[in-house]
Amino acid sequence: MKSPIILLTSWISEELEKGAPNPQHAILTTTRKDAIPHGRVIAIREINEQGLLFFTQRGTKKVAEMTSNPVVSLTFWFELFEREVIIDGTVIVLTESESRAYWDTYPPFAQIRFHSYAPTSSQVIPSKQLLEDKRETWLPSFKIIHYL
Repeated sequence: MKSPIILLTSWISEELEKGAPNPQHAILTTTRKDAIPHGRVIAIREINEQGLLFFTQRGTKKVAEMTSNPVVSLTFWFELFEREVIIDGTVIVLTESESRAYWDTYPPFAQIRFHSYAPTSSQVIPSKQLLEDKRETWLPSFKIIHYL
């Protein structure tokens, strides 16, 4: 039997090959202090034998819930092949230097998107234009590299 990590990465690859737009996205479910579950979509950035990596802003509701109860659940839905993967486990926060090392490998366009959208992830926003305006203010801070 394949390792669960190898199987998960292979299913993500199969979905990508068939044209699925975001098979690396999963529902992260945390629990509030009153035991009510709270789920949201996150993008998994790396999968290896140590676990699954995702980025988040430290001041979010998500982080508060994971600090209070580090046991979480991730659900992947692979629509094209009608498969589902559920992973239950404990969150471990990276050190500042580990976070920086991963962040530095993140493409500039993704860093801009993260800085523009992530701070509002726990809030109601009046319009998408607000996010686009934030994105425009971040653009000058990043050196954009165009890939051919």
